[in-house]
Amino acid sequence: MTARPKPKEILICGAEHAVPHLQGGRLSFTNANWGNRSNIMYRWGNLDEINDLSAAHAKEVVRRAMATWEAAGAGLKFVESTDAASFEIAWLNFSKDTDSSPGPDNAIAHGNKKLMHFDIRLWWLDGTNINGDDAESVALHELGHVLGLPHSQDRSAIMYPSITRGFKKRHLGGDDYDQLYMLYPTWRNLGSDGGKGKIIFQVAPDIPFREEQVLLFVALEMNKMVCGMISKA
Repeated sequence: MTARPKPKEILICGAEHAVPHLQGGRLSFTNANWGNRSNIMYRWGNLDEINDLSAAHAKEVVRRAMATWEAAGAGLKFVESTDAASFEIAWLNFSKDTDSSPGPDNAIAHGNKKLMHFDIRLWWLDGTNINGDDAESVALHELGHVLGLPHSQDRSAIMYPSITRGFKKRHLGGDDYDQLYMLYPTWRNLGSDGGKGKIIFQVAPDIPFREEQVLLFVALEMNKMVCGMISKA
């Protein structure tokens, strides 16, 4: 009996993204998220000649991935636009004689706040095949980068940098949610009340409340308040 070949682990993208750091007493992702915007604008680029996917089918697959992030509870929505300031979604040739691929030669896609590109030379599917790549799984990963999420070390997370060819990965993991909520907190206007010893924040309605994140930000605000008291002493 001939042994079945082991499924191949492939690099989704080689992008490096912002990591959290302390800035002015606050946890900050430099230039990572979309600020106070709740609507993320996108536009379509080339969708022609994608293996096994028509242009309409490619749009459907990407929109399903968008819906997954929208349902994650961070109050975000992807909105189609023709505005040049929106990020572009396209299938392009990542060959060495073009500048279409901003990542390593073996990366199959790339995403950031300006673009989400897929290598058109590959076999893209809506589903699984040992020789093809599930477009929705990869779109879900790259949309995470569009939102500002970095890679995860958790293999169960969508933001893990590689995926096993022939398998689908279409559900967010716990680490994906944690990183999303750190970038887009479930509360607004966090801050201290003019040094009067109060910490005030407003919770956005109908959005999951993460106690551990509130405790972290409260600790940072308390640290700012204590440092302010010491400096005035």
